[in-house]
This record gives sequence, structure tokens and C-alpha cells, in this order.
Amino acid sequence: MVDWVSKIFDLAKLPAKFVAAVCLASGFVVLSPESWLGKIALAQLQVDYRTHFGIAFAFSAAYLVVLLLTWIVHRAQEAKYASERRKAVRGEVQFLDQSEIAVLREFLLQDRNTLQMPINEPVVAGLLSKGVLEQVSPLGHSSVIGIEMSVRISSKVRDLVTPQFVGWSEGSPTKGQLEGDMERRPDFFKTH
Repeated sequence: MVDWVSKIFDLAKLPAKFVAAVCLASGFVVLSPESWLGKIALAQLQVDYRTHFGIAFAFSAAYLVVLLLTWIVHRAQEAKYASERRKAVRGEVQFLDQSEIAVLREFLLQDRNTLQMPINEPVVAGLLSKGVLEQVSPLGHSSVIGIEMSVRISSKVRDLVTPQFVGWSEGSPTKGQLEGDMERRPDFFKTH
């Protein structure tokens, strides 16, 4: 009995392409008219082994259906998780403190999509863990202010980071706003 169970698990490890080939071949032999099979000299094979081909077809088709359903469920779960994560990250943006907003303001001040930031800086690390910022590359370099890596605003919240969000008037900052923002820049940007 144990031997059969282990064989079933071994069959479940077969690649889907192989199972699809078995399904197509056995299905062709089982479902094709005898006149077609006679032309390619498989008519006798169908007569002698029809039951075996039928069983192979049924099991391989069932296996492929289960794989397809599993793939669909997995994709649906991924889409649901991505949607929930997007909502959660977008919700986090509404509760950022002034130091976190100042980091995001740098993208607008420098008019860049990607900036080098020290990921060990608490504010940057917090924005990364919340999903508001994301690392562009796994490579970085060590500097006097910490380990600097390229980061960007997450695509989940990029549209929320507007001039109004960072405290500017419509479009671009006024001269007074810009002077105040330059004074309140995070320390690690003042060294650049």
C-alpha cells in the first residue's frame, strides 16, 4: 500500500508539459475515429489498449485541470494581496510625519525619480518598511552618512506625492516656501 502512495506522489512531480503531452497523445488515440488511426497504423493499438489510453487520458486531463485551477486560485490570491497592500501603503501616506514628508519632498526639490539615500537612516528605513519608498537596486555604497542606496517613491503612492502634499502651493513652491524647505531638509541631504 505504501508503495502505491509513494508512486502517486512521484507522478504528481511530473512536469506539466509531459503530462500535457500524455493527455494529448492518449486523447488522440481514444477520441479519434478508427479511419484516422488506420491511416497512421494505430488502429490496432486503439483496439488492444483503449482502456489503458482512456485511463491515461482521464488522469492526465484531471491533473491538468487541477494544475489550472491551482494556478487560477494562486493568481487571484496574488491579485488580492497586491490590492490590499496597495490600499495599506496608500493609507500609510495619509499619516506621515513632517520628517517623512521632507524626505519625499526631496524628489520634487531635485526633480528626480531616483535618489541616493542612507537606508540605515530611521526616517528612510521607516518609509522603506511602510512601502512608501522602494529600493531600485540591491547594490549600494558606504559613506560617512551610512549605507547609501538608490531609492524611489513606490508606484503605489507616486500619484499622491504632489506639490500640495508636501506643503507647496499649486504647481511649484513660492520663494518663501522653497527657502523654508531648504532649511528643513533632512541632514543627510544637506551634506550633498
